[in-house]
Amino acid sequence: RDTRSSAARRSIHDRYPKPLSQTIDRLVDLEVSSAEAKISRKIMTWFKAQKLGEAYTSLLQRAQTGDPEAMHDLANVMQVCTSPQWRTRPDAALMSPQCDVVPLNNEADAMRWLALAAREGHLLAIKRHLNLTGGEELGAKYAALLATDPVLNGLVQQEMLASIQLFTEIPRGGYLGQAALIYSEGIVPKNPELAFAYHLASYSLQAAQHPNSPFAGVYGQEVIQAVDKLTAAQQASGTAKAVEILKYCCSGLPLALDFAKHRKP
Repeated sequence: RDTRSSAARRSIHDRYPKPLSQTIDRLVDLEVSSAEAKISRKIMTWFKAQKLGEAYTSLLQRAQTGDPEAMHDLANVMQVCTSPQWRTRPDAALMSPQCDVVPLNNEADAMRWLALAAREGHLLAIKRHLNLTGGEELGAKYAALLATDPVLNGLVQQEMLASIQLFTEIPRGGYLGQAALIYSEGIVPKNPELAFAYHLASYSLQAAQHPNSPFAGVYGQEVIQAVDKLTAAQQASGTAKAVEILKYCCSGLPLALDFAKHRKP
């Protein structure tokens, strides 16, 4: 049974029913960047006032009542208190007293709260699941962590797939390309056909919108790398799925099948 809240089930177009002069991708970018700036300000304010510990205690109480913003902010406080990057700051000595109440080795709990925030419709939490691949090294760290907790593993995978569904509505090659990375190096089971399909859709969109951009070549090379891993039958299936993706996100934009011209000699 889907326990996802009604807010989380809203499509991007439901979220912005009247975009007026703004495009959907621009509106999403504005909401995401605003949320990122907001949490950054909160963290710095708490840190400078030496109140990260107090924030953790307060946020934990609110998160346990189902508040998605508190869930998201709690995950961020937990991550900051154990982050090597923060521990190497010149003012790192301030971290210890105010983070004493935050449990050590909290990566799993932080991921759980972030996933629950995404499930409840927090857009930045959803967006962060789209970026949860982190490359091979970080992806391996996530995979090793989740392997010890099947329930959390299922929750995070569910939210990663939900983030793909939501952001595939947005006609932007970068979002489609990120979905491809999830299927090629993410936490969800690898699916070379879907990785190829999303890379092909991403290239097709880029070629249609910005045919003379250097990024068209970059996206084309990504398609080549993906297609070289497939059998002929898988290529045909992936191409058909790319058509479906472009219908979903981009009003049936035609495929750009000239990606072979970007193959490096």
